Amino acid sequence: MVDIARDFLGVHGLLQSMTQRYALGTVVFEDVQKFVGDDSSSVLFRLKESCHSLFRPSGSEDRVEVGAGALLDLVVGSLFHEAMALRENLYQLESYGAKVRTLHGEPRAVTDELIQEFEKIHAASSKRLDEAVTEIEALLGQARRQFLHVLVEYKEEGLLARCLWEHADDVASTFGQDLVDLFAEIHGESISALLLIADSYLDSAYYEDALLVLEQARLLASTEGVVDERIHYATGMRSFMQRDYEACIRELTEWWSLTRHEEVGINRVTLAIEAVAHVESIGVEENGPDPAVATLGSGALMEQLRSFAS
Repeated sequence: MVDIARDFLGVHGLLQSMTQRYALGTVVFEDVQKFVGDDSSSVLFRLKESCHSLFRPSGSEDRVEVGAGALLDLVVGSLFHEAMALRENLYQLESYGAKVRTLHGEPRAVTDELIQEFEKIHAASSKRLDEAVTEIEALLGQARRQFLHVLVEYKEEGLLARCLWEHADDVASTFGQDLVDLFAEIHGESISALLLIADSYLDSAYYEDALLVLEQARLLASTEGVVDERIHYATGMRSFMQRDYEACIRELTEWWSLTRHEEVGINRVTLAIEAVAHVESIGVEENGPDPAVATLGSGALMEQLRSFAS
């Protein structure tokens, strides 16, 4: 689903740019060839195949599916075929158009019949090209709507929300609205989406990225508790990685005092235990425990975390 989201945003931007350039008369075959093709080097091809794989499972050909995913698969498949038609007709116009211009300079008795044939091909390709662009513009609108419905169905997927966060500019360009506003439309409110993203970063040990999301969430949260406890955890673990052990123990202690223990994930507790254990281990030198480490209060925190984990 993350692959579909990333490629959908890319395809939408490319097709939208192409239709705009077509209206200005500046689109050429070489531009379209870069992203419309029939192998995995084409982002549109990859999107079509991913949608088929996720939303059109094998053996489902005889069943009628009406879910958002099945409809997105249908629209994306139609976009692919229209874009391939557009590519082919652009090639016809550029290739045969050049030939017609060359033949106009040849003796008429030799070339009249051939010129007429090329001009028929040129006119037909031009008409089909206009039709393909018109259809692509209509399908893009349908694709946006179906993609939004799919995002609602998959709204609890943290990695998907994180993908949208990391492509916020593309999201704004596609939907014409700020990402936070789009999250509010998908979730009913935006804070839960931001917490999903933050948790995805925290569980991947991307603490700096998590803090950026949590600072945004803090501005929107009606109650600070769920945000602040994550901020303390992220800050504590980031401090540990920066070898600021005093800040690490202070922040993790604050995190543990704020968190609802019945809701905290064991993986997060395990990582905290490993961090605190390391802080304690470096305090044991050849000449005995380091008094500076002993004053951090890591022992009490370790006892509480281990008691919970057991």
